[in-house]
Amino acid sequence: MPGWVDNLFAFTGLLVGMSKGVLRSLYIKPGITLDFIPVDFPINLMIVSAWNTAAGRYRPSSVPIFCCSTGSQKPLTSDDLAIHLEKSLRAFPFDSPLWYPDGSAKTNKFMHQIHIYLVNILPAHIADTIMRMLGKKPMCVF
Repeated sequence: MPGWVDNLFAFTGLLVGMSKGVLRSLYIKPGITLDFIPVDFPINLMIVSAWNTAAGRYRPSSVPIFCCSTGSQKPLTSDDLAIHLEKSLRAFPFDSPLWYPDGSAKTNKFMHQIHIYLVNILPAHIADTIMRMLGKKPMCVF
C-alpha cells in the first residue's frame, strides 16, 4: 500500500512528533540537504548489482561498496521540508494533537535548549503536578 509505514523509527517518528505538536524545536542548520530515498531505490540497486556480479558483467578487484543517494538529483532541504510539512498539516491535520504543530529550527544550541525547557519540559511538569493534585496518574514526564 503506497505511503504505509508500520513504525515510528527515524524520519517517521520525527514527522509524527512534529505533527502531534510534541516536537517543537529542532537544532539543525537551515538549508541543509536531506537525503530521503524511497525504499525501492536501494532495493533495485542491490538487485542490479547482484545480477551484474553473478552474470559476470561486473568483476570488482575488491569488495564492492555501493552508495545510493538522491540528494544531488532532486534535493530536499530542511527549509523545503518545513514548508511541505506546514502545508500537509493544514490540509490533513492529526486527530488529536497535543499542541498546535508549529515548531521552529534553531541554529544556536543554547537557544534550542531554552526553547525545549520552556515549551516542553516546564509545561510537562506543570501538567503532571495538576494531575497529581487532582488525584490522577501523571503522564507527561517519564
